[in-house]
Amino acid sequence: MEGRRPGEPGGQVAVILTDHVGNSSALSTVVQVDNDPPAGRVLTPEPGARLRGTFTSTLTGVSDLSGVVTARLRVNGTLVGTDTTAPYALAVKTGTYSGNLALSWTLTDRWGQPRTLPPRTVAADNTGPSLSITKAPTNNATVKGTVTVYAKASDPSGVARLELLVNGKVVAKDTTSVYALRVNTTTQKKTMKVQVRAYDKLGNTKIHHHPHLVPQVTPI
Repeated sequence: MEGRRPGEPGGQVAVILTDHVGNSSALSTVVQVDNDPPAGRVLTPEPGARLRGTFTSTLTGVSDLSGVVTARLRVNGTLVGTDTTAPYALAVKTGTYSGNLALSWTLTDRWGQPRTLPPRTVAADNTGPSLSITKAPTNNATVKGTVTVYAKASDPSGVARLELLVNGKVVAKDTTSVYALRVNTTTQKKTMKVQVRAYDKLGNTKIHHHPHLVPQVTPI
């Protein structure tokens, strides 16, 4: 057995039995040596992925001569779960956290031999875009016709769209910067409560409240 590589057949292990008059017989079996911890790699999420809410981290190519017993996942050093059945996958809850996450899987075989896979770094983004109104009528302004509200927005995950809400209803959308949102005031109520809502590409939102506008009423 000496000098055998891990996982290589160890040859025959023989037991020779001899009685008191010199008769003998031999029993033998083939064994394998397992001094290697499990192998595997992280499949998802992809390196550098931007994620929100709850996502799942999965493994692929997991193997071991003696069998894998546990797959443990740590995120930024904190244990979040253990899976004992292939295919190995665990959910990660990011809550309201935004920032980098280091995903570290450790596989252990039936002999207690562990292997920690290279960490996978991703980014949690649970924050809405940065949003501001750059040009719009002033508080309680009297307006008529079509009014345009200009806004700007930015987000590390990218801005998907901006919406203009009047009295809680979406009246305009824009998906391209510079954002210009228009509303026909002739179809609105006496007082208009104006809001601008921004979405990033992960679905996070941010709302900017604008003061009331008063449409101009033309006397009959």
